[in-house]
Amino acid sequence: MMVTTMALKRRSLVERKVLALLRGEEIAAQPNGKVRPSRTRAAAGPTRAQARHFVELRGHAAYNGFTILPAGAPYIGVDELGLLAWLASAQRLHAPDPAPGADPVLRAAVLHCAGLLDEMGLRLSMLTTCGARTPRPMVLKDRAA
Repeated sequence: MMVTTMALKRRSLVERKVLALLRGEEIAAQPNGKVRPSRTRAAAGPTRAQARHFVELRGHAAYNGFTILPAGAPYIGVDELGLLAWLASAQRLHAPDPAPGADPVLRAAVLHCAGLLDEMGLRLSMLTTCGARTPRPMVLKDRAA
């Protein structure tokens, strides 16, 4: 497992919320039932169904050899940076394939979760796509095995 030396607290609030979803943490809601990803927009917290899709994404990522750090980890894993970059890229309408050569099931999970993030008002910055490299060459796994 490779962990960066970058502290989680140095990432943007939106990135921290997305990492919390990836790690299976709860996103704290404000008293009015909204999550505030930025000072200018309010976002609804994830529903149970939306949270389940992030559990599935975490499972597909683990199946493909990605390491997602446990809830509460103070640092960011290299694989988590790669997934954040894919999610940020997938939120762009005219972006190239966010996960070229990736397992099609993992790719579909990334695309679906990127849409869910948009629904929740959690829009990752384009800078997120620049902050990570694909952590390893992606190879297709045979799911029948």
